[in-house]
Amino acid sequence: MKSTEAAASPRVAKPEQTAPPCIAWIVGQHVEEATMLRDTRTRLTRASTARLGDIGRFDERIAAHLDGILTAGQAGLAACRAALENPGAGEVFTAAVVALETQDGIEMKRLFALVDAVPASARGILSAFGWARPAKLRGIVRHLLASNRPFQQQVGLFACAAHGADPGPALDAALGSGNAALRARALRTVGDCRRHDLLNACIDALDEPGADDENDACRFWAARSAALLAQHDRAADALMRMALAPGPMRPPALDFAMTLAMPARADELLQSLALDRDRSRDLICAMGMSGQARFAEQLLHILSDADNVSHARIAGESFSLITGLYLSADAARASATPPDEEANTDADFPLPDPEAVRRWWDRNASRFAPRQRFFSGAALSVKQCIQVIDSGVQRRRRLAAEHLRLLEPDTRHCDMRSPAWRQRRWLAQRGARA
Repeated sequence: MKSTEAAASPRVAKPEQTAPPCIAWIVGQHVEEATMLRDTRTRLTRASTARLGDIGRFDERIAAHLDGILTAGQAGLAACRAALENPGAGEVFTAAVVALETQDGIEMKRLFALVDAVPASARGILSAFGWARPAKLRGIVRHLLASNRPFQQQVGLFACAAHGADPGPALDAALGSGNAALRARALRTVGDCRRHDLLNACIDALDEPGADDENDACRFWAARSAALLAQHDRAADALMRMALAPGPMRPPALDFAMTLAMPARADELLQSLALDRDRSRDLICAMGMSGQARFAEQLLHILSDADNVSHARIAGESFSLITGLYLSADAARASATPPDEEANTDADFPLPDPEAVRRWWDRNASRFAPRQRFFSGAALSVKQCIQVIDSGVQRRRRLAAEHLRLLEPDTRHCDMRSPAWRQRRWLAQRGARA
């Protein structure tokens, strides 16, 4: 992370062995609440119907509990360490934020060692570096980028991308790593940091041999970065191959392929999916991602199929993604107002009355020109993406952010998982309501 500011000296903290019972209890509550709220917030950022205001309310509560821990000083650090006896991502997040805020290098070393022993908690470290203020990261990120430990390098690259900093030569070195996870993070960072000089490394990675999951992840992030750096055709070819092949990267490859694809390429992928009866769900999702209103009638037909409720729910979501019509589980309440309930799985998508949706479509179909690409009720454009990010639900906001990266490849954009105050500041800079 390039910076002229000198690295802050790490502070060695020596937590008190004991604290007055009332203080220990209060601080322990702060740690417990911050941990639980972080885990809930993570689910919220993936939810189908959460909005920026919902995330913001959680962020305010998390910040208040973190302030309580920091105010408690040594007792706060002792409470964080006690919580780490059963480490999860939330516990590691809370302890890491406290270590970053206090510039406690010794405690951060302990946390990295803990993550090595309990890999499932690694997301907590990443969350903390995404949450922290850039001023608290400069010294430690330089240290992480220079580390010989792959995970520490990954965190350094993540922090640079999250805060809009160029990792410099460390990114070049990570692209040649023998550690697949680090190489995948580096390939992702090339696009996130708009490093056009490293485009050829992404192109080369698209043709890497091997069909294991780790190489598939590298190929996916290489394709995404190539697309963000305007190599659309090469990226689309690779993404379509991944979208049609088995493997853990198939779902994100399908989503990004449909985000990237122009109508002709989208039709090619849809036709391939239609030939595989086991990919019916993916086909319905891809129709929505295509933004083509010509699929509305087909989606309405699927939505009306009482014998396949799961597909009906997905068809409703795809119809909504094209038209902007938020569907309510109450048949009579299909409206333009997002519902409040959280939807994280297909079963949570609302199942509206198909007749109510049909009546709405009959009244509004003329607004949707053939062959034009729509997103959440309007033609896909920079303005529409910013509008969705400003006031839409989280699933749409994340899709809008990806569309916007493709529409404005040389502009710095905001991660929809970042703290709400950072997202609002970005929206204000773009002239949105924020």
